Amino acid sequence: MASAFQRIADEYFDYIMSEHPSWATWLGIHKQDGKLTSFEPKVIASRLKKLESFQKKLDKIAVKKLPLGEQVDAKLLAGALKTWLEMEKRRPDHKNSPSHYVDEAIFSIYVLIERDFAPKEKRAKSVLRRMRAIPKLMRQAKENLVNPPREFTESAVMEAQGGVMFLQTTVREFIKSLRGPANKKLREDMEAAACKAEKALCSYGKFLLEDLLPRSHGKFAIGKQAFNMLLKYNHHVDYDADMLYKMGRAKLAETKRELEAIAKKINRRKTWIQIVDDLKKEHPANAGLVDYYAKEMKRAREFVRKNKLVTFPKAERLIVVPTPDFAAPTIPYAAYVSPAPYEKDKKGIFWVTKVPPRTPRARAEEQLEGHSKWGIVVTSLHEAYPGHHLQLSIASHQTNALRHLMETSVFAEGWALYCEEMMWEQGFYHDLRSRLLQLKDQLWRACRVIVDVGLHTGKMSFNDAVNFMVKEAKLERVNAVTEVRRYCQTPTQPMSYMLGKLQIIALLDDYKKKHGAKFKLRKFHDELLSHGTIPVKYVRQLMGL
Repeated sequence: MASAFQRIADEYFDYIMSEHPSWATWLGIHKQDGKLTSFEPKVIASRLKKLESFQKKLDKIAVKKLPLGEQVDAKLLAGALKTWLEMEKRRPDHKNSPSHYVDEAIFSIYVLIERDFAPKEKRAKSVLRRMRAIPKLMRQAKENLVNPPREFTESAVMEAQGGVMFLQTTVREFIKSLRGPANKKLREDMEAAACKAEKALCSYGKFLLEDLLPRSHGKFAIGKQAFNMLLKYNHHVDYDADMLYKMGRAKLAETKRELEAIAKKINRRKTWIQIVDDLKKEHPANAGLVDYYAKEMKRAREFVRKNKLVTFPKAERLIVVPTPDFAAPTIPYAAYVSPAPYEKDKKGIFWVTKVPPRTPRARAEEQLEGHSKWGIVVTSLHEAYPGHHLQLSIASHQTNALRHLMETSVFAEGWALYCEEMMWEQGFYHDLRSRLLQLKDQLWRACRVIVDVGLHTGKMSFNDAVNFMVKEAKLERVNAVTEVRRYCQTPTQPMSYMLGKLQIIALLDDYKKKHGAKFKLRKFHDELLSHGTIPVKYVRQLMGL
């Protein structure tokens, strides 16, 4: 019989899945694939009351008397409820995030098209119902949005354009793939729904540009108090904003010293910045970009398996494809789509953004320089093996449902950044040119910590942050602007990479001390990854450290 806490946890999971159908689809639960999340004010108000009721039920549980695993889950749930309710008071997404509505519309349909979990005709009927719901969703958006930050609205304008492109390309191709006379009515209905959805998204884009943008005067900074609250209750880390800022500065200085030392070994007559500029020019041709990443990811996979660094889960697989047209405007280089926990096929998808046709030569070369062949080696292991894809494939087998809702970027991004260093130490890549680009990316992650804290505690303006990323992280200005826009909308996510890596390294050191001569790296990795994508603090407890 389930414990009192487990009954609360199960009820919470079922409630969240029922209230957020697109999230359920993303996780592989397909009971409401034809619905979108409702953003009607009365529904949102009811939702918040329900979350408060969960909070009250949880307060009655004697957490310290629970088994260790349930203690961890109870703390995760309490933290999730607190941060959700606090952020709803401070900066509710439905009033402040124009992109939220576009993401709801587009990605809820994209996963139905891309994931082959059911016959195509069945998935198509769900796509049809969701497309029919888009006009209502866009009306809710127009009614709800009040005074978002200008930076949020600017991002949403581009995403709305990408949404229209998605309906014109990805969805139309999917409709055409429904061949045969038996699907004639379905194709016609889907085409009509796609036209109405496209019209609604076009109207929304016009609303954003002409109506909302001129009155978007909100502040993106959440303030030090809220930032510290997210650190404590969302990520469960024993850092505050000031400590993070100092850590970021220290890692920035340390990484610069490492870069300078490696640069002298490569070419004593050039600075590390000059060498990086040279390495950027050595990239695959645009036509071969996707294949180059796929080859490197396969090589990384074989190395991890041969050297027994992590035990591979069942049904794991990864496909590498061009970034869909709708997403390319906001993803300059690459992105990863994780497998669904509740689907048998554990397929991960890695997007590689190719240079669009008819791009001016100078701009095309600038974009391709972000795909240096010396850097792709590191990106491939970070994103695929043993990085994000392998870690999230293992996490997708987690039987504890609650932990699929309680993921922290500190673990996910920390693991991937840790893997960059670990794979260098294990000999996967040994060319100093790749090492230089790996350290250059570590410098970028250190800068993210500084900028994340700076933006949200008022130390930095948007332009300050862009200038800092150009000067210190050596990003191209156009990409620095895109990066900082994202940082403004995701407080405490940018700092996750560096903090998570440091936490995992500290955990590894303690694990080695405990096991001494019996230490095995694969055993450490397997234990580390077995608990889901949860805070390292609790993984440490579950590992007996």
